[in-house]
Amino acid sequence: MIKEHHARLFVADSLLDVPAYKELDSSSPDVVIIDRPRFAIADVREMNETAHRLPIKDNERVVVLRTDVIALEAQQALLKTLEEPPTNTLFILVIKDSSNIIPTIWSRVLFEGDLRNNKQQNDSFDTFMNSPYKDRLEWIVKITKDKDRVSIDEVLTGVLISLTRWYQEKLVTKEAMESILSLSIKASLPGSSLKMILEEIALSVPVLKR
Repeated sequence: MIKEHHARLFVADSLLDVPAYKELDSSSPDVVIIDRPRFAIADVREMNETAHRLPIKDNERVVVLRTDVIALEAQQALLKTLEEPPTNTLFILVIKDSSNIIPTIWSRVLFEGDLRNNKQQNDSFDTFMNSPYKDRLEWIVKITKDKDRVSIDEVLTGVLISLTRWYQEKLVTKEAMESILSLSIKASLPGSSLKMILEEIALSVPVLKR
């Protein structure tokens, strides 16, 4: 599993909903499960200490993190770990609410899907992805003029969640993926022009007819 990706992210209500977790031998000393309602920076330190230990029994150590939400400061610390992961360690992140995950975290994980039973349909993102470029640009004018922050956030989150999969399926190049990620980061900064950022993203991501 490590050769495929060092960090896998699932959106789910419970660990029992995650196939990758059910495949693990939870009794193994090399499988570590950290379950917190809210993952804070102190929890990142605990996770790092565990992750850097050498495997005892198997060839790899698996660190499973299950949480409802990851605090922003914890995400910054977690990012450093994901950028320079320990050797022979796989991270499985199971998060109930992924709406506040920062763009740079998405760029460092393999998103495995939303497994929640009552997951909300992202209508704005579906509309965006199914529309030709001309219609996308017209829709962006409307939602930015109306200051429809819900639709804007749904599109940005949907793009970030799908970015790794698009790259793997060769729907976007590595350069385009990095450009979209950079634009998404800019969108979170105060004073940024959301209209211009969304327009650039709209012309960079593929049109997907579903």
